[in-house]
Amino acid sequence: MEKDFNVFIDDVVGKKLLEQYSDFFAGKNFKVFLLLPSLESLLERFDDRGDNKDLRARTIELHKKFTDNRDVFNWHVINSSEQSLEETVDEIYKKLK
Repeated sequence: MEKDFNVFIDDVVGKKLLEQYSDFFAGKNFKVFLLLPSLESLLERFDDRGDNKDLRARTIELHKKFTDNRDVFNWHVINSSEQSLEETVDEIYKKLK
């Protein structure tokens, strides 16, 4: 709000839901950002949160799908592998200008 924009986070969004959001926000300055760290970085973060083999496998599967489709959708892809939360926010803010 302080920077004159709003953030909406919806976990994992696929093509169908992304199209619904795009339609709903038609006429607005609607931008989508895909935070796509390297698989190594993602798994390191995942493993720091505990041990869930099924969810870890799903994480790998989703990373591959998003990597394979990174250029298919109208979104801004950010490799957040080496970024802090603040650095990621700053990069998003720069792309909003």
